[in-house]
Amino acid sequence: AISTRKYTEELIKQQEEEIAEQKQAIEANRQKLAANKQELEAVKAQADKYAAILRQHGLL
Repeated sequence: AISTRKYTEELIKQQEEEIAEQKQAIEANRQKLAANKQELEAVKAQADKYAAILRQHGLL
């Protein structure tokens, strides 16, 4: 019974470590997503600026 309990405790410990690693990976992905959103907004703003210039010159 003791060895089964120890085995179960070890499994739980491993799963808790995996969960902690997954939480870190999720947070890193959230940060990457936020950075990508900012970059996308910057690119959109630049595209809008160029589109406005083209419209002023009747090219769009």
